[in-house]
This record gives sequence, C-alpha cells and structure tokens, in this order.
Amino acid sequence: MAGLGMPVLVAAGEQDQHATIMEIRRIFAQAPQPKTLWEVGGAAHVDLHRFAQVAYEARVTDFFANSFAARRALVSAPSAPYTRSATAAAAPVPPVLR
Repeated sequence: MAGLGMPVLVAAGEQDQHATIMEIRRIFAQAPQPKTLWEVGGAAHVDLHRFAQVAYEARVTDFFANSFAARRALVSAPSAPYTRSATAAAAPVPPVLR
C-alpha cells in the first residue's frame, strides 16, 4: 500500500472474519494520502452493499468522481515542454486517455 500513487478507498465490514477490522486498519495505515477508510457496521466480507446500499453507492460514486476530477486537473495542467530523445522519437507515442 505504501507505494501507491493514487487515491485509496477501503471499505470493510466490521464483522468480516476473512480480513478483520484490525487487519484492515493496519493495512490502511500504510496507504499514502489521499485515503479514506469506511467501516460498515454489521457487514461481513462481501455484503457491504446489502448493509448500507445508499451509503455504499454514494461513497463509491463520490470517490471515483473526486479521484477522476483530481486526475483530470493533473493531466490538463500546463507543464514544461517535453523533448524526446532520438531513441524515443523513433518509438510510437501511445495516446493519452482522458
């Protein structure tokens, strides 16, 4: 987790017996910012949506909307001109997805 270079959303059920909430908290602590931990009361390993459908959909939707908005801002930010080496100039340039 420490090496991630992107936003992190960790959603965990407080009753999960496969990955306990204490294990999830230890893993989450290693993630760099920005990060969000959401502990779902009553939920286990794969039933987070069933226990908190409206909150689940709102949190996941907001996370992706905010993460992609931040990424778009970085991609569209002006930067110094890029010059390619002769070796790089011979290689095809992959398209930028936006």
